[in-house]
Amino acid sequence: MNFDRYLEGLVARRNSGNASGFQEFAEGIGPVCRAFLSGFGYSRRAATERTPIMAMNIALEARQAVPPYSDWLELKLIEELRDELRCAVELHNKLVNTTVVSVPGLDVFSMVRPCHRVGGDLARVYVSKAQTLFALGDGSGDGLYASLISGVSLGLLESRARFSLDVMEIVVSLDDILRDLNVAPAYFTLMLALWDPCKRTFQFSNNGHPNAPLCSRNGAAFSIWVSGNWLGFPLPRPHSAPVPWEVESGDVVLLYSDGLTGQEGPRGSTFGAERLSSALGRLSHLPAREIAAGLWDEIDSFAGRRPRSDDQSLILAKVL
Repeated sequence: MNFDRYLEGLVARRNSGNASGFQEFAEGIGPVCRAFLSGFGYSRRAATERTPIMAMNIALEARQAVPPYSDWLELKLIEELRDELRCAVELHNKLVNTTVVSVPGLDVFSMVRPCHRVGGDLARVYVSKAQTLFALGDGSGDGLYASLISGVSLGLLESRARFSLDVMEIVVSLDDILRDLNVAPAYFTLMLALWDPCKRTFQFSNNGHPNAPLCSRNGAAFSIWVSGNWLGFPLPRPHSAPVPWEVESGDVVLLYSDGLTGQEGPRGSTFGAERLSSALGRLSHLPAREIAAGLWDEIDSFAGRRPRSDDQSLILAKVL
């Protein structure tokens, strides 16, 4: 017998108040009940007499256990959405995150830790023959909404970076597209750092990103202030000339999101820029991956059991 068919009939008729599905289920399991009773030594006659009672009791239990048909469909839809979200999360995390990349003259490590399953932060590294572009961005909003904003921005970054690493061209194009979306509050903050291994210089461009690049030299950390407005926001054009900085061997450059400094501790205080600068200075003698691991350890230790309240992302580049 097909138990699935009887169960489907049972829940469908239960939802409509029709008892025929219940009776159909009880009759359908009759042969199974009769065989069960016979196996326990009941005579054929005794098994036949007791089969309807046993089948009815099983049907009653099943009727209580099976949810109404509408609930059943809702649970099935939730399961399908859960599977789709799991695939989307895997794809999203691969797109927004560049964990290990080989860059001439630098030891590089980057990582994104989303607050929710998906988030609005991205950390990407684009390597060409002559230069390397580091991009750390944050889409407005939280969760899925922010991930869509960062996805649009990522698509533009990918298309532009394949042909040119011109910082101003990327900034102007991204700002234009986000403004054309005309969906408030669809804006994006973006910190760019262009590395020239021949000149051994970085050029920084800040477009609404709340945190300036943090640099460390000889164990002392300091910020390089670069200003600019959000991309896609109805404000005056944010375009400002990139700020250059010459580096030396052993220098460390850190691009990071406000999720690091804004992480709350047990008493409601935040990790803050001062703690981050101090930690970077202490860890700057290590390779880039170990510096990042040390920063995560200090942030997580400070947070204790408090969960992340915002996406956390960073790009570390140590000059060789």
